[in-house]
Amino acid sequence: MWGGDEFLLCMECPVDPRPLIDRIHRSLEGDFEGFPLSVSMGVAIAGSDVRDYDELFRRADVALYHKKRGGRSGYVFYSDLDEEERDLLLEGAHTALSGIDRDESDQ
Repeated sequence: MWGGDEFLLCMECPVDPRPLIDRIHRSLEGDFEGFPLSVSMGVAIAGSDVRDYDELFRRADVALYHKKRGGRSGYVFYSDLDEEERDLLLEGAHTALSGIDRDESDQ
């Protein structure tokens, strides 16, 4: 569990992860004891360009906030964002990590 209503999932997936992410998303949404649940997800994939946990987390966070800005319920892969959008979100204070980064730099 990452935050009050956020969680983090790390997994190895040697095949295209899109069908699996779609299945996970669909399994989490719906009604729970009469309350509608919606789920917004940001997805980042390790590869030759990034293997560092902090960078993967940052990318997933950027994708998540992109999804939330465009409407909740669904998922976005960081790799599907265009470079301008990535830069805008990374430079802005629109992600969960932006507050964490400020706290660490004040110490």
